[in-house]
Amino acid sequence: MFAGPVVLAPETAVHFVHETLGHTLEADNYRTYGAGCGLALGTKVSVPHLDVVDGPRAGLESSRPQDDEGHPCLSTPLVEAGVVGGVLTDAAEARRQRLPRTGNGRRALGAARALPRMSALHVSRGTTPAAELIRSVCRGLYCRGAWGGGSVEEFFAVRPAYAEWIEDGELTGAYVYGFDLKGRKTSGLRALREVGDDMGVFNPVTGCGKDDQELPVSMCSPSLGFDRLHAVPIGRPRATPQPADGGGALGPLRIVDRHRQEV
Repeated sequence: MFAGPVVLAPETAVHFVHETLGHTLEADNYRTYGAGCGLALGTKVSVPHLDVVDGPRAGLESSRPQDDEGHPCLSTPLVEAGVVGGVLTDAAEARRQRLPRTGNGRRALGAARALPRMSALHVSRGTTPAAELIRSVCRGLYCRGAWGGGSVEEFFAVRPAYAEWIEDGELTGAYVYGFDLKGRKTSGLRALREVGDDMGVFNPVTGCGKDDQELPVSMCSPSLGFDRLHAVPIGRPRATPQPADGGGALGPLRIVDRHRQEV
């Protein structure tokens, strides 16, 4: 297992935000566990330069003028300046929790009822040059791509496609495969250090599943830099080289060189 500095490229960062904030602040999840696991409204959960909004946005294909209950889709701040600022509601949960309706009542084709769901999730661009996020890391991982992720109450998981090892602020050409980023949502959010000045837009072909309903959720995000995340190997551990590093060794993660040959 590796525990230390991690930089997420935009296509990986969107999955981190989707799993840690998006699902937790859907009103039914907020009621059952979100408020109680450290993500209650008004709680400071991350750096003051983190702003996350769900709602209509140009370029995000899942944006719509109204939800499946006929309510206008609003731009709902989930996190403002690092503080939890909103909850995504359908009609039933808005009534139950006395929260504003946000236009997030969505149902899959043929489903009997709508659920509070993300629609179009966007993270605001920061001011730190994306390259500087990497240069500021002594030893750590630069994660690219994503095979998906998961949200189980207070815990999250994100599976990058791969990572490249950073040494003294430089990408080394040593690639790491076969791992998940895992942990408590609040710990991951508190570990966020910088928000990049770049931006990536993602309109997934596959949907986001919840209660046997699968729906598209478009997302956009800049790169994100963390002081410490945990990378946990998938499946059977492997013995591999372990660079000396104060933040945690690479352990049994699979490392290959730039030609994709095992070292």
